[in-house]
Amino acid sequence: MNRFMVTGLLLVLVPLVGCGNTLRGRVVEGPSSTAVIVNIDDDRMSDPGIAGISIELLDEDGVRLGRTISNEDGAFQVTIDDQYSGRFRVRCRTDEYANVSSTVFVPAGQKRLLVLLKPVKPIDKDGG
Repeated sequence: MNRFMVTGLLLVLVPLVGCGNTLRGRVVEGPSSTAVIVNIDDDRMSDPGIAGISIELLDEDGVRLGRTISNEDGAFQVTIDDQYSGRFRVRCRTDEYANVSSTVFVPAGQKRLLVLLKPVKPIDKDGG
């Protein structure tokens, strides 16, 4: 491929890929269901993770900025438009844990989004 073809291909692909900030985080069990921004070396980031949790990021008007699902280790990453700054809402809904709806600021530097989920006690149908 010559240099002009490669340049043309990049000009076509770059707008399709888009630019954005990759937000990384982890979903773990906690004493309450919430989402917080933490330092990369926060001890809770090494707690056992929860897989298969859907995480949505919404702007202040409720418009979805991104969505992802935590992997087998509870880790996740989602890309949001790098033009977006300020606060966003983190929303997680699940049957096994109390739902999350927390507002946080877009983190800077080596920060992570930590999603804590409080287990929901199963309903004892026998009354005991």
